[in-house]
Amino acid sequence: MRITASDSVRITMDDSVRITASDSVRITCADSVRITALDDSVRITAQQDSVRITAHDDSVRITAQQDSVRITAQDSVRITMDDSVRITAADSVRITAQQDSVRITALDDSVRITARRDDFTLAA
Repeated sequence: MRITASDSVRITMDDSVRITASDSVRITCADSVRITALDDSVRITAQQDSVRITAHDDSVRITAQQDSVRITAQDSVRITMDDSVRITAADSVRITAQQDSVRITALDDSVRITARRDDFTLAA
């Protein structure tokens, strides 16, 4: 099936809209694609393989307007960068593995690093 229009195509249903294909579904446009859920959430799920989000010419941004962003994995989470990794927080940064953690807190003119029960302060 092919739907073609010179201006726009709008599909509206009272209940739900499902797109199913035995091979693949492709959505392509020259400008932008927007998927909006007004009352619930937007879910992108891959049953067998992985979900890939790629920006060829710019950056990928994940934003939570009024809540938090969570990245969860059963195996591992990898952050790889050719240059540097920046983590920015207004108060502090905490890294936890099992029962141990490291917390980095910026004070007026120094940085406090707390690891387990040890406390280190580095002057700027």
